[in-house]
Amino acid sequence: MSTKKYIPTPNPANCAYYDANSEECQNCKNKSVDITTTIILQECAAFYDVFKGLEKRLEKSGIVETPPEHKNPTLLEVPYIVNGAFACELALKYLLVENQISFCISAQGHDLEYLFGLLPPPLKQSLKDKLKNAANIDETELRKNIHLHAESFNQWRYMFQYIDDNMYYNKFFGVFVNLLCSYVFSP
Repeated sequence: MSTKKYIPTPNPANCAYYDANSEECQNCKNKSVDITTTIILQECAAFYDVFKGLEKRLEKSGIVETPPEHKNPTLLEVPYIVNGAFACELALKYLLVENQISFCISAQGHDLEYLFGLLPPPLKQSLKDKLKNAANIDETELRKNIHLHAESFNQWRYMFQYIDDNMYYNKFFGVFVNLLCSYVFSP
């Protein structure tokens, strides 16, 4: 688990009340916070909040996964998947940055399977155990599901390019998003 907590950082980009000339801002104790990880967490929280709101709306609709023959997603599924996948991506990148692990941004930056695979072995195993337990699946199903959802951000964000690729998500997706995000936001 991460030792850093989400603390809004006072600087022009992150603090609405920032004033370089004010005594309060000049003496602010949060100046030592790592802005990179703080920004990652702030963005993760924003996308996760949207995901959670859409998740509630989709729960009431009865839609929990796309049937294999369904190629045209309902209106709320697209932002649900895009926001959830991006929240997962940011949570994974936060964990990688926290553990000082470098990763390729341009070629595989949105690939959840790639990012998950880079986690330090003890952390990865802990998350795998939690995911298997939460989703009630075995190791084979876990790998299959992570692979299935690895490119969700790109596929659903640019859904018109991928509409014939049988875009699909299942109940595991919500478990994956909620578990990863809850993990990085827990004290």
